[in-house]
Amino acid sequence: MSVPKRFPLARRQLNEAHQQQQRRLEAQARRSGVEDIMLTDEDLVREFADDDIAARPWSRALWIVGSHYGLLDVDGRPKDRRSTTIISRGKKLHSKIRREVLETRRIKASHQATNH
Repeated sequence: MSVPKRFPLARRQLNEAHQQQQRRLEAQARRSGVEDIMLTDEDLVREFADDDIAARPWSRALWIVGSHYGLLDVDGRPKDRRSTTIISRGKKLHSKIRREVLETRRIKASHQATNH
């Protein structure tokens, strides 16, 4: 959900509500005994290099990975310094892998065109 920038108070309140919800969900998970899968920062960076994600433009890849793993606030900005670092490293890796994915697609398309 996105709140227009002209409503800063509403945006701040939505961010706070989101943080409270996250804390409640984490507490509930701890009480229920659900085993957490711990992803390292490096695991999160590598998510940006997944072939399906890397095939997408950066803005879309950021939204997909960032929102799924809680790296972004409701405004679509990094939540904290750790998120900023992960996103920065992810962007570099995404860019590298995206070039490779697009080049592979181009070669396959060229190869298919010559074989038909």
